[in-house]
Amino acid sequence: MLDWEGVLPQQKHQFTYLEGYNLMDLGEVVDAQNTFYELLDEANAKKDTSLELQSLMALGKLFSMQNDFVNAEKYSLTYLKIIPENEPLHKVVLYADLIQMYLQSNQLEKAENYNQEALDLVNVHGFVDLELDFLLVDVTINLEKGNPDLALSAYNKASVIAESIGNHFYQIRCKLSYAQILEHQNRYGEALSLYEEMISGSEAGDILPAELRDHYQSASEVADKMDDFEKAFQYVGRANQIGDSLFVEEQKVKSQYLQIKFDAEQKEKENALLSAQVSQKQSQNQFLYAVVSLFMIGIVFLAGAFLQKRKYNRLLESEVSRRTSQLQDANVLLKDLNVELNEFTNILSHDLKEPLRSIVG
Repeated sequence: MLDWEGVLPQQKHQFTYLEGYNLMDLGEVVDAQNTFYELLDEANAKKDTSLELQSLMALGKLFSMQNDFVNAEKYSLTYLKIIPENEPLHKVVLYADLIQMYLQSNQLEKAENYNQEALDLVNVHGFVDLELDFLLVDVTINLEKGNPDLALSAYNKASVIAESIGNHFYQIRCKLSYAQILEHQNRYGEALSLYEEMISGSEAGDILPAELRDHYQSASEVADKMDDFEKAFQYVGRANQIGDSLFVEEQKVKSQYLQIKFDAEQKEKENALLSAQVSQKQSQNQFLYAVVSLFMIGIVFLAGAFLQKRKYNRLLESEVSRRTSQLQDANVLLKDLNVELNEFTNILSHDLKEPLRSIVG
């Protein structure tokens, strides 16, 4: 689509941005990073705030995936600094990524501070679903900090909202948070029952395989803490089975991507070869045209020389004819003169003889 005619620059930016995200999901981190850097440079050059925000958020996520939390924080906070005040939803989404990054890097104080800012913002603007998200994050933060009571308070608020909006997905997430609270309180039997309940529901296809794998993994860990090694082994085996299946699927997707990339590169090589052949053909044609042009110029020159020579020959023939005529006239005149000279000589000889005879006589 990037190569199609008539595609607007804004659409091209969006296509490139999505391409970068696909590359990031496929593990092509370097290509994804270069794509986002190019978009960021273009955004800065064109003063395009929207494109700049997209690029900064994407780079924050990318570095967070690589556990480069310094750069992840740098780009995320830059995003937070320039985001317009009239776009609270975008700010909330950034908060979610930023908090996850702080949780990954075990910076719990920063995670808690930004989570509270996010809760204040969603309450002001009435983003109910997002409030539920940040309440469940609050459960995780307080459990990590060893505050199960605060975690339980956040869970209760989230549970009420989930029930009020009737969202099954959020209800499952609330159960998962409650199971974590029970586990933290060493109430392993209740926690295991909840995990098993979620496993039963999720096997009907309500959640993604990766989430089901996590449920099995959590159930295995709780069963292990209860010294129920049979269940622990059973659940971890199931988790590994799903994990292997996901790995195979991931490798299949990556293989397909590499095949597409290979085909595209081959096509580019073919196009490059074809372009080279066309250029070579054009060069040959130009050379041929040059030779033909020189040949034609030579023919014109020879024709001109031939005509010039022909004209010169005619002039020469005319001059020869004129000179020949003059020579013939001169010959006739010379004959006449010779005749006259002979006559004069004879007369002179006769005239000279008579006096000599007289003198001799």
